[in-house]
Amino acid sequence: MNYKQSHDKDTVKKAADKAAKRVTGPAKDLKWQEWSSEKAKTCMAANPGITEESLLAQGCRIATYKKRCSVIALPIIGEDLDTTKPVGYLVKNINGRPLPVHDGKGNVVGKVNEKLTYGSKQGIIGVHAIERLKAGEDVDTVWKVDGITDQAALYAAIPEDLRDRHLVITTSGGAQEKPTWHSDLLANYNVNILHGCDMSGQASAENWAKSLTVSNDEGTSVRNVVLPYAITENKGVRDWLNEGHDYGDLLNLAESTATTEVPFADEKRLPQVELPKGSQKIIAAGKDYGKLLAAKETHFNRNGSVFLVGKDISNSSILVPCDPERLASDLEQVARIVTSKMSGEEKILIPAVCRKGDASLILKSQAFKEQLPPLNLLSNCPVLVERDGQLVEVVGYDRESGILADGEAPVSVPLEDAKRLINGLLADFNFASASDRSRASAAIITPELVFGKLLPGRAPVDLGEADKSQTGKGYRNKITAAIYYAKLAAISQQSSGVGGLGESFDSALIAGKNFISIDNVRGKIDSQKLESFMTEDSFNARCAYSRNIGIDPTRYIVMFTSNNAEVTPDLANRCSSVRMLKQPEGHQFTKYPEGDLLAHVRANQGLYLGAVFAIIKEWHRQGKPLTKETRHDFRGWAQTLDWIVQNLLGGAPLLDGHRETQARMASPNLNWLREVVLAVDGQGKCDQWLIASDLVDIIEEAGDIEIPGLKETGDLGDEEVRRVVNQQMGRKLKQCFGDSSRRELDGFQVDREEYQDDASRTRHRYRVTQVGPADSPDDEDHMAQANGASRHQGSADQREAVSPDEPPNGPLMGPLINPRVSPNPPNGSVKDISSKKIDSGDMDINNLLGPDRGIRGNPENIRGTIRGDQGADRGGIHDLAVDHAPQDDDELEERIFE
Repeated sequence: MNYKQSHDKDTVKKAADKAAKRVTGPAKDLKWQEWSSEKAKTCMAANPGITEESLLAQGCRIATYKKRCSVIALPIIGEDLDTTKPVGYLVKNINGRPLPVHDGKGNVVGKVNEKLTYGSKQGIIGVHAIERLKAGEDVDTVWKVDGITDQAALYAAIPEDLRDRHLVITTSGGAQEKPTWHSDLLANYNVNILHGCDMSGQASAENWAKSLTVSNDEGTSVRNVVLPYAITENKGVRDWLNEGHDYGDLLNLAESTATTEVPFADEKRLPQVELPKGSQKIIAAGKDYGKLLAAKETHFNRNGSVFLVGKDISNSSILVPCDPERLASDLEQVARIVTSKMSGEEKILIPAVCRKGDASLILKSQAFKEQLPPLNLLSNCPVLVERDGQLVEVVGYDRESGILADGEAPVSVPLEDAKRLINGLLADFNFASASDRSRASAAIITPELVFGKLLPGRAPVDLGEADKSQTGKGYRNKITAAIYYAKLAAISQQSSGVGGLGESFDSALIAGKNFISIDNVRGKIDSQKLESFMTEDSFNARCAYSRNIGIDPTRYIVMFTSNNAEVTPDLANRCSSVRMLKQPEGHQFTKYPEGDLLAHVRANQGLYLGAVFAIIKEWHRQGKPLTKETRHDFRGWAQTLDWIVQNLLGGAPLLDGHRETQARMASPNLNWLREVVLAVDGQGKCDQWLIASDLVDIIEEAGDIEIPGLKETGDLGDEEVRRVVNQQMGRKLKQCFGDSSRRELDGFQVDREEYQDDASRTRHRYRVTQVGPADSPDDEDHMAQANGASRHQGSADQREAVSPDEPPNGPLMGPLINPRVSPNPPNGSVKDISSKKIDSGDMDINNLLGPDRGIRGNPENIRGTIRGDQGADRGGIHDLAVDHAPQDDDELEERIFE
């Protein structure tokens, strides 16, 4: 069939007129154009090897995308194989140039080579092949490639008399899409998997080959055809054909490729493993079962305990301890379970059922656990780690680091845009000082440094403290977690024991919840367990009716929120305090197309994570510099983040005034004085000289502050009671000030001075002055200071930047091991991104990240993929985006980013 002849102008015009009337669905941003051979030539020139005929055979059409760019649009066909009702469209600039990615305000922040239109679903691309498969025609071979230009080039290379029997398909998700219903569609055919020569493409090809082998009928074959390129060359079949090879050469290469073998493709072919009984030792049985489960990457060894990955009520991934009952069932999925009995002198094996006792023996076997893949971190998003001095990005499961990271690679964000995005997250918060704002900025960057173990030491508790309720301290924590596609594990302060803070805290740790928030803390926090968790290298967590489970405490972010935190001195030294003030009445908060700030961040999570990555990559590129900041016990964190917030985010020094805040939090007297100061401000008495009796009246009116010397049944209207209270008030205030005449508390200055009363007696009076909120880093004067020579404040030994070659506290990192990718490549991925340049370019497509738009991968579709630079067909790690956002905070829509 000649597909060029079938697309005459009248047919195309009718189809375009019909499509133009649609206002919803994946074609809503496409305005169809008549087919133009001249425009097809433009596309062919940008992608040598494809032809107009091969484009038309895939169902290609020409359209204007979002009223700006001329694109080719490839229809995506769903499981029903109805080529008249595509479930989506993949678009590519007709001139081969990248398509831009915008943030919610229209700023270009990245670029991609291909996009899925808004509302697109996963499916197959290749109308010609799909029509043949649906009709059940005589088909000899199906080629599965991982890119649309590879698909078009291969179709063009197949001789015309073979095209109806040798078919070519690709999928909308490229190398990242896994076979689901595709397996049934291809079960009756010989299939050749032909992916690009890059890490991601080859890992995906192996998965496809194994999956199809399991489902394909007897008499059919599945081959993973690998082109003769090095894995680092990032080339595909279009490159190979353009080098002078033809289809006959490709058939010869396929014939010389061995068919894929899956040892246990069905239950009859599952391996036979004996239960630990009689002569079968527990060690041998545990080792055999461990190997089988390790291949599936469903069971993990977490510090000597066996865990599975499950889902919580919000559909977020969590870690679940594996119990004997579950293991007994899971073993049946990987082995034919047998036991032995003696028939005379002969030992024979008979089918058996793995019972709870058998599974318990296996579960406790060290030999079993040693076979399972290690798990050190479960993350909802990619993680940056350092390997051989380079930053690599872990996506999926990476055995070398023990990280299981869901999600898709974030958007590439230029450094200046990253700075603007991160600072913009804090624009609507009112901080007590510029350094409090810097600590809030540091809290945004810290989690990625923690997850990837890039810090030289531990990170402190993020303690958000506010002057009033509804200030946004808990909301700020939700924003931070949302950047990492996570939700807070919120814990309320309760009594100790079962159901108390300790056990709730342990439950979150065991579940692998990375962000733990202890909300609205009241009274004194005195928990040896929390203090131990923040300093020890290992921690034993325990829930009711379970044994102790070893936890690595260095991979968690712990947050407190309080309106008046009182902590022990040890815990104060383990905190980074961020003091916040309530915005004045009438403050207009920023509105976003998605709603509030949290909804905006969740819809554009990939953009904001990309901003964090950009900051960390720049810090790493400059040699991981530090300052000589010494005003925090967690010195590695302080020196790293102090450099980042000042030099990359334009912020104030990280720890100015922080020692004073720590001292106040650990002092009941100073905490009480803070409450008095806030009451003075709340009653409009700032900038007035007040004596002790005035302050008694103020705190009496406030109603919830301790009045010194007043008994529970006391009456301030009684003259003697009032006299005693005034005396005690003066004594309490003297304790608060000591030998000092001034205290600074959360944006307020409190002065104490002597004066002579009418009887010439020496008295004391007090004045509260509001210092003012923190300036934004975007303020012109502040930015001039931040970029000038006065950036490093404080003494030289505190502020001077130091070379990472001579760190003040010894080596920054331990020895790094082996190559970028583990010697036995895992079903996960690492991507070397340290040298990748980011250039937003001159792009003109409207908002990708605006109303109802976002970038996020479906966690169910990413496990077991290696991320590397794609071949020419996919154009790199950020070459496919999807215009899709969650409809509400908790929805996990299926989205593809590559």
